[in-house]
Amino acid sequence: GLMYRDSLGDNSGIFYDYVDGGFWMDNVKFPIEMVFINDDEIVEIIKAKAYDKKSISPSVESNGNLEVNDGFCDNNNISIGNKVYRS
Repeated sequence: GLMYRDSLGDNSGIFYDYVDGGFWMDNVKFPIEMVFINDDEIVEIIKAKAYDKKSISPSVESNGNLEVNDGFCDNNNISIGNKVYRS
């Protein structure tokens, strides 16, 4: 994951094809956005603070999580309801 890293590239992210148990930000040094995806649609976007130890889980059904830099979604017009295409 992103633990112990100093940064994430501007147009980079990390994708998890599971959501079981949630996620946390312990030892993540920078804020991110967690883009929760169900099948091929963005269903929730949660801002996560650096070093936060609380568990973060989507409030709706989700089977994937794309983690990107904080502000990435606004800067790229990404919002709930957008389709996601995987290749």
